[in-house]
Amino acid sequence: MGWQSCPFLVTPKELQIAFEPFKLVIDNACVPIDYTNIPVEEFLENYSALY
Repeated sequence: MGWQSCPFLVTPKELQIAFEPFKLVIDNACVPIDYTNIPVEEFLENYSALY
């Protein structure tokens, strides 16, 4: 069946650890001129609300 048949959920803590070495950016959208990246905490806050 393959990997597509194995559902899993990533916890907010696991996602935080996975994102530590990266910067999250918005691509292909209108952003302020001084935009650099989305704080991981902001992303995780939204993810946690859905988790």
